[in-house]
Amino acid sequence: MDNQFQADIDRLTQILRQSPPLIIGCNGDLGAGKSYFIRHLLRQYYNNTQLQVPSPSFTILVEYDNIIHADFYRIKQPNEIAQLGLEFYATTHHIIIEWYMLGLEYLPHSPDITIDFVNDNGIFKRNIQKC
Repeated sequence: MDNQFQADIDRLTQILRQSPPLIIGCNGDLGAGKSYFIRHLLRQYYNNTQLQVPSPSFTILVEYDNIIHADFYRIKQPNEIAQLGLEFYATTHHIIIEWYMLGLEYLPHSPDITIDFVNDNGIFKRNIQKC
């Protein structure tokens, strides 16, 4: 974990703790570090380094106390996203979505923050933007 990685985790943890429910959209190639980053973000947010944070690649959605971690990669039909209950969760939970672009039109609203992940020859980079 490099200094920029930890700085990004610190910044997003602070934003999540001080904000009403947000949608964070994550995009990037397979292996670009999305799940790894989110795992560390959730562990810091909940102040629990042992927190089990499985990738939601197959379950599509994992619910924590006040955060939803979703992954749209395996969604076959974008309208399946409408059945996940994100409209409900958006009023009470932060929602962090991997591969959010695959279902953008089915989100309760546009992401508040986007994170683009890039694997540049083994160097992992993130571009974080408030929308």
